[in-house]
Amino acid sequence: MREVHVFMSDLHIGGLLDFKALEYTVYKTKQLLATIKPSKRVLVVLGDIVEGSNIHKYQHLVTHPSQQAKYAAYVVKWLVDELAVNKVIIIPGNHDLRSHEGKDLFSLILGHLRNLNVNVEVRKEGDIITIGNKKVLLRHEIGYSSGGYAGGLTPKLLTNALVYLRQTSADVVIAGHYHVFAITPEIILLPSFQWCSDPKYWYRGAVIVTDDWSIIPVITRNMTDYNNQEGVDELEDWLYNIRKRYRYQNNGTIRLCRKFSGYKQTRVLPVQLYNRIKMLIEAGYPLNSIARELNVDRSLPRLVKYGHPC
Repeated sequence: MREVHVFMSDLHIGGLLDFKALEYTVYKTKQLLATIKPSKRVLVVLGDIVEGSNIHKYQHLVTHPSQQAKYAAYVVKWLVDELAVNKVIIIPGNHDLRSHEGKDLFSLILGHLRNLNVNVEVRKEGDIITIGNKKVLLRHEIGYSSGGYAGGLTPKLLTNALVYLRQTSADVVIAGHYHVFAITPEIILLPSFQWCSDPKYWYRGAVIVTDDWSIIPVITRNMTDYNNQEGVDELEDWLYNIRKRYRYQNNGTIRLCRKFSGYKQTRVLPVQLYNRIKMLIEAGYPLNSIARELNVDRSLPRLVKYGHPC
């Protein structure tokens, strides 16, 4: 077998991620891939990698919005390493396309992934890829106001999917967004890893598609308990360990950009220096003190604090 695609969606890093179900999904997917023995593995993430902020009043964040892109990149890197994938395809979701303090979250995610040397191919909503003899339409969501949170594949969702297929001449549409799991000959809906108290949304997992069009669901149920603080503490520890694993891995360079007063500042600096400055900033040291301590230009700590990967 030449190639397999592993489809996942709606990680919602920064919110109440069902990390135990994610770990179990990765474990079972690794076992299946070891059995299939493909020559190429492609991970496809169909949006909502991060949770974002100010989306609804019941939103629960475990990481600051400015840090979500970084943690998301670490988790994607972990998926790449665990599943030994050769390539990552990402479509941004509605949560990823939000901004925080003027910073585009999806651009930040891509910048951090580049710094981690992850081979990412960015696709647009509605792009088509070919798997075997099938044309696959990639979408985060299948139209707006489509009854998406009804807890299953609704007639309106199926109708919208069929309309997209007729418009594009694709054979199958694969989408996330709705936090439910469904497979029909025309549509595959991917479950979410965002915790929810409603059992309708407790499906978790991924879908493996081979180049001879075998569809292998890797599905489990809600596994992380967030009904008490202990679950949140476990999630924070899990994210911290992922971050610790990859934060200092890249010894290359990082390119930072900052726009202010109509002027764009761009610098390339070693990742180790960037991480040292970032650590001191997070510890609360004044920017001028950091510049003196590290014997660098005074503008550099400001660029690290207010700039973004570009």
